[in-house]
Amino acid sequence: MSVETININDENSKNSLNEFLQKEVDVIIIKDFFDKALCMDVVSTMHDELKHLPMRQRHDNWFYSIDVLPQKVQTSRIFRTWNSSSIEDIKEKPVSTLFKEMSEFQNQFISSHDKMQSDMFIQPQIIHYPKGGGFFDWHYHPRFPVNYGLIVNLSEKNKHFFQGGTEIECEDGSVIKVEEYSNIGDLILFKFDLKHRVASCDPDEDLIFDKNGRWTAVLPILPK
Repeated sequence: MSVETININDENSKNSLNEFLQKEVDVIIIKDFFDKALCMDVVSTMHDELKHLPMRQRHDNWFYSIDVLPQKVQTSRIFRTWNSSSIEDIKEKPVSTLFKEMSEFQNQFISSHDKMQSDMFIQPQIIHYPKGGGFFDWHYHPRFPVNYGLIVNLSEKNKHFFQGGTEIECEDGSVIKVEEYSNIGDLILFKFDLKHRVASCDPDEDLIFDKNGRWTAVLPILPK
């Protein structure tokens, strides 16, 4: 098991990041990558945009769904998710700002975009795991071209939620519980082919899709 933490305000943070990437550390956490206020603004904006929508809605540039144990999926889950076809199509300013910074970081340090196939695209995604049992069961992905997956914590643990969070199984069988090392505004990097899940969010509560719970932003590369 290997997990390393970087302070974004440390003048040597870029050198540390490159060192950890070269060593292929399983999980790298960059503390305070995003301002807490921006994260909370993204959550408020997305919740206000989505709370009046039906269970599932598709438009030309975005897709929204509330998944409560859907049947025809490969991975069991309870969450709601908003996906955009591209960063350029995102109209909500705080959300656009967040994903532009994630993409710039991904381009500079992480992913092999120059090796992307023509049938692949980058999909900005916001995922909300509600209190009352929001979760995403164990799954994994091919390592490349993503290389390291990116997760931004948009919620504050011990305030917006208390239990649950990302868990990553390393090659030696050990499990890293990411929320033990991270909080709101932190950027989590993990080797994309490691098995991972989101454990149940406050399962003893009533299931309510409000602004509480665990909110994250991810930036996967997917087939068209």
